[in-house]
Amino acid sequence: MSSVWAVIYMVAVIIFIGWLLYRVRFLHQDQSGSHDAAVRHATPAGSEGGKFHHQVTHTSTVDCAASSPAATGVDDLTRIKGIGKVIAPKLHAMGIVSFAQVARLRHEDIERINAVLSFKGRIEREDWVGQAQRLITAKAQK
Repeated sequence: MSSVWAVIYMVAVIIFIGWLLYRVRFLHQDQSGSHDAAVRHATPAGSEGGKFHHQVTHTSTVDCAASSPAATGVDDLTRIKGIGKVIAPKLHAMGIVSFAQVARLRHEDIERINAVLSFKGRIEREDWVGQAQRLITAKAQK
């Protein structure tokens, strides 16, 4: 009977150590700017000059310098035709929160966003950049 309790004790210790290692890893990732797996494909890096990284490799960035939420304000991106309630949070997770940021997207940026969101040219077809520029102009005229 004591061998059964020894096995139960060992299993409990192994589970506890596994949980502890997972928790330490999770806390370490959280402090380094990474987030859980659902957001890892578009990880914002607020301490890196307003740039965001995508994919797990973190090799590509889209320059959003001087356009952080504090600098430009957060706009309702759903006013751009083609950006709905599903896509807007994904763009926010990438650090794109304003019309000014969308209006300044370069071709390379658009390709990266298309790849991350699996759009295949949708941004160009729906003219997000042009729509954002028109919304900025309309906002300035008010």
